[in-house]
Parts: sequence; C-alpha cells; structure tokens
Amino acid sequence: YLSTYRKYAPANWEGQVLKEEWNEQIMRQIKFNNNYTLENIQSSFLEQAVFSSMIVEHKSKVIWELLSDWSKLNQLVPEVVKRTEVSGKRQNAKWTIYLKNGSTVKEKMTSVSNNRRSMSYTMTDTRMPLKDYWATIQVLPIDESKSKVIFATEFKVEETNRANLVDTFKQFQDAYLDHIDEVLE
Repeated sequence: YLSTYRKYAPANWEGQVLKEEWNEQIMRQIKFNNNYTLENIQSSFLEQAVFSSMIVEHKSKVIWELLSDWSKLNQLVPEVVKRTEVSGKRQNAKWTIYLKNGSTVKEKMTSVSNNRRSMSYTMTDTRMPLKDYWATIQVLPIDESKSKVIFATEFKVEETNRANLVDTFKQFQDAYLDHIDEVLE
C-alpha cells in the first residue's frame, strides 16, 4: 500500500484548465491491482535515452532491406558482433546476438512496419546491468537517393553504471550507422 498527496485543477483531455479551482487530496493505502509495486517507485534505476542519426546516400528502401535483416548485424557492427541467429519473421522475430567478447544478448521484435520503415524491439536477456531496454530504428526518405536513419534506445540503469552503458550504446549506434554505406557498397 502507498500514500500520496496531489493538488489538481479540473481540466479536459487536452490539458486545458476548466476552473481555476485547486483541489487538494491525500490518499492513503492505495493498492495497485496491475502488478505495479512499490519497488517500481522506489527503484534505484534511472531512465536513460541514447539517440543517434545519420544521413545516408542511399534509397530508404535499400537501407530498410539491410537494417531489417538481423542476420546482417555482424556486418553493421563487426567490431562487436560475431554472428546473429534469427527465428521468426516480422512481429514474431527473435534473435540471439553472439558478441565477440563471448557474451550473448537476446532480443525480440515488438513492432515493425515496412510502410513506415520502422521497427522497435526489446532486449529480453543480457548480462548488462540494465532493465526495460527497448530501441527503435527508423529509415526516413529525404529524396530519391538520400535517407535519414534514426536509432533511439531507452533503458533503466543504476547511476553507478549509467555513464558506461550510455557510452556503450552510443558507440554501438554510431558504429551501426557508420557501416551502412560500407555494407551497401
């Protein structure tokens, strides 16, 4: 159970205040019925985001065909990835990444759209000190021969590991983006 204090004004769904009348409320013994626990609130894990993007001199369709094929991840990040084993397709895809340091990472697709050239996935098994990892990769056409690739990652991490993991994911994203032209040549 949890106690909370809130102060609010009546508003509509767009966030416009309907009355300049502030209400105060103290609620005690709130019980969460959706598997949300007090640990979710008191966790020492902090939310973190890492974002990279790059303009690539190729058609978005060609880039998308490469990036949506997870078996080619070792070509995009050869410094880190030894090989990837993929099972399933599209929304049901899962893959195991075998890293050059001997570790493995398991991930699964959560959403994919060939029309929007966008995919999101989560990390389901890793030895890295993080939780709730998800990422989105999107290819946006700029013109007939140029595209923008966006790679965004969010995860929760304790402060002691934050700088190291942010640096690790930033280097991974940048290497991934940097190798696209090379792989497509």
